[in-house]
Amino acid sequence: MKKLLFSIVAVMFMMSCATPTVNQVELYGTVDGITYFNGHYRVKAWCQTKEKYYNVITDKLYRPGETIRIK
Repeated sequence: MKKLLFSIVAVMFMMSCATPTVNQVELYGTVDGITYFNGHYRVKAWCQTKEKYYNVITDKLYRPGETIRIK
């Protein structure tokens, strides 16, 4: 009985890790400022939907005014 209960709990735990998160929305922002530090670009992006700034660390060089996806 303990083995059956343990296997059910283990399967439920594994399934909870495999399912995607609900209500996760991709955010997009407009690049406002760029700095280069330690081999990475740090981009300050303004998100219109959340009405706040996000700091994004990336390897790609973006230009000011360009729209990027915020993770």
